[in-house]
Amino acid sequence: MELKDLIISRHPDYLDKASSWQFYWDTWISSPTYPYTYCSKVGRRESQEDFNLRLEQYTEPPKEASRVIGKVTSALSRNQRKTTRQDILNPDILTEWQYDADRNGNGIDDIIITDVIPQLCVYGKAYLMIQSSSESYDSYAQRVASGDFPTVSAIPPTALLNWSIGSDGLYDAILLKVNTPNVDESGLTAGSDKEEYLYYTRTEWMYISRMPNSDKYMVKESGENLLGVVPLAQVSLDKSLMSLIAKTQLLLTSEKSVLAANLAVANFPILKVPQSYLNSMHKIMNGQDEPSASVDLGPTYAIPFDATGQAPDYFAPSTDPWRFTIERHEKMIQEMGQVVLERIQDIGSAALRQSAESKKLDKDDEYAGLAEIALRIQKMENLAYSMYLRFFNADDSQYDIMYNINFEADDTLMDRVDSAIKMQNISMSSPTASKQLEKMKARVLFGDDLPQDVASTIEEEIEQANLSVADATITSEEENLENV
Repeated sequence: MELKDLIISRHPDYLDKASSWQFYWDTWISSPTYPYTYCSKVGRRESQEDFNLRLEQYTEPPKEASRVIGKVTSALSRNQRKTTRQDILNPDILTEWQYDADRNGNGIDDIIITDVIPQLCVYGKAYLMIQSSSESYDSYAQRVASGDFPTVSAIPPTALLNWSIGSDGLYDAILLKVNTPNVDESGLTAGSDKEEYLYYTRTEWMYISRMPNSDKYMVKESGENLLGVVPLAQVSLDKSLMSLIAKTQLLLTSEKSVLAANLAVANFPILKVPQSYLNSMHKIMNGQDEPSASVDLGPTYAIPFDATGQAPDYFAPSTDPWRFTIERHEKMIQEMGQVVLERIQDIGSAALRQSAESKKLDKDDEYAGLAEIALRIQKMENLAYSMYLRFFNADDSQYDIMYNINFEADDTLMDRVDSAIKMQNISMSSPTASKQLEKMKARVLFGDDLPQDVASTIEEEIEQANLSVADATITSEEENLENV
């Protein structure tokens, strides 16, 4: 296949979803250009001039849908911190994976929380890619000595242009669009990114670049793939969560812009001036003697009174249409949250019926849905880590990555503080029991928020501390208040 034919090839799924993916992502990030890009004229009566004016007056990006999806990503991210990992044969490699997977100070948790989880919820799928300038070393020590560690990065579906999958469920070949900054001789970024691509198969890889001022392409770098697999791991949902509510968000944004435009020109309560005043007001404001039945009113004009002292009159038109519109918008926002919740519940109920790990899942469909999503991310990470180990020629037979799938509502910080204060009222006469009590207090107060190494350090410090002990007593809160 010619390079150009390879580069312009696209997977049918990409062609079908690429435009929608961009729409979903712009909705998620609340893009400032969102109203200009996606809103359209309201009916045939709105002229282009009115449409442009409306958008000029209302440039607020969408926020409601991203807040709804944000609740899901937050729940998954909180639980991500509770992941347990161990590798009996390769502890040093696991350390790199956990704390510096991207070779830029970000561990695998950071990559999954920052990139994978949002992409999964917004696009419906996400990828982890492992890359290195050299695919294989004889040992971990040799790779460490070379300083050539593999890097792990999240790849959005918008970058994966074409692919084929083998009978084992792994990729046979992929074509990725690579964002490479266009740097001039001084080292400064110049213009748009270079047009470059990565073509990866089970046997070879190629970096392909478009030649300057040409429609031809050249192989910039290439090599043999010694891993035996394309190092790309995927996680997916049956449907993007954002796809369920993105169009509702667009309708909401468009209607809010119409409401804002109408409110901007509305003048209520409206000033109603007796006809006897119109002539004198017209003379004052326009310097004319001719009588008039109308006058321009506004905050820059003075409103006179006649000699009798009679005041101008006001009347207020009904605000029911505005109120109805606002209430309707609030209902639309609630419905967006309900639609996403029901989808997660559907994922949970299906997992409870079909999943081999259904016994581990909470019986509540919502929690089960979140747990099922977590299990899918767990499966992706396990696959990605096994590929990561291949770069070291390491044995992948004794590693274990387990996600916490208990998504029951966490206690709030104040609840945990309150519980810890109540435990403070307990004193033990046994030094051993006192130390165990202090450890329990720390677990209650911090919950699962602490990394495992920090929690272990706290427990070691408690174990080494000389704690004072007292007669075993349990005092009530009332007794403690009396002693203050």
